[in-house]
Amino acid sequence: EVMRGEETQLVGSVEGNSDADAIYILPGTHSKHIVVNDGIARDFKTYMTGEIFSLLSKNSTLSEAVTETSGSSKDTNVEAFVEGVRNSQNSNILNGLFRTRTRFLLDKLVPESNRSYLSGLLVGSEVRDLLKANTERIVVVSSGMGDHYKVALQTLNVKASISVISDVDVAIRGQHRVVSHVA
Repeated sequence: EVMRGEETQLVGSVEGNSDADAIYILPGTHSKHIVVNDGIARDFKTYMTGEIFSLLSKNSTLSEAVTETSGSSKDTNVEAFVEGVRNSQNSNILNGLFRTRTRFLLDKLVPESNRSYLSGLLVGSEVRDLLKANTERIVVVSSGMGDHYKVALQTLNVKASISVISDVDVAIRGQHRVVSHVA
């Protein structure tokens, strides 16, 4: 496991948070799940969720089935996303990925819907480990995917309080806090 900048985002995310004990999720190309107890990052795991989504949606047999329309990259078909999250729990990921293609070919579902399904399938696979997590709080640090992760965690009935905080300026706040602490 490796962090390259996420540690600074984490410091900026917990700043001013008197109850920082939680699992912090930082979605992205290489999403991070960081366990914080007693103000210390105790463990973390990295998930290639964003990178796999990009590769599959642009450079695979699924690319035709998951195209995005102009300006819709942030739009989500919530129903298809939730279906993907649920299916991520019931099948092998490799078989589930092919279901994205059959939804397009056989079910004639539109690519935008399949894009949401694929996203749900991957995010659901990522957060599956949190079903076993021993935590009272999960904090998703993201402006773009935070609500998606919250929906996925709620869909899977993860037993924790889930909050989403904006990632805008968390790296800057983290850098400021580190410099202030060292100086």
